[in-house]
Amino acid sequence: MSGIKELELLLSNMEPVLDERDFVFCSFPTLDWDQMRELNPIGIFHEKEGVTFILDTKNAVDKKIDYLSVYRLITLNVHSSLDAVGLTAAFSAKLAEKKY
Repeated sequence: MSGIKELELLLSNMEPVLDERDFVFCSFPTLDWDQMRELNPIGIFHEKEGVTFILDTKNAVDKKIDYLSVYRLITLNVHSSLDAVGLTAAFSAKLAEKKY
């Protein structure tokens, strides 16, 4: 089954769920595969400056890893196409309206 491309259909079908955990972004100058497995990141960004892991905050605190801000994870639960355009922007705009 192919994903949904139409923005209005995506917005009307999504079922957002807020994850209970808090997450942080932690940067490292080089990638250490043993460290990666130990930290169990939910995401990894490889950039020319180094590697950034997205970690559960508890994991970062337990391992004494520095971070600047704490974030939450929202899963939209909608089968979107990789070719869909506008979902992130529309969702972000709604979040920005509710900023505390």
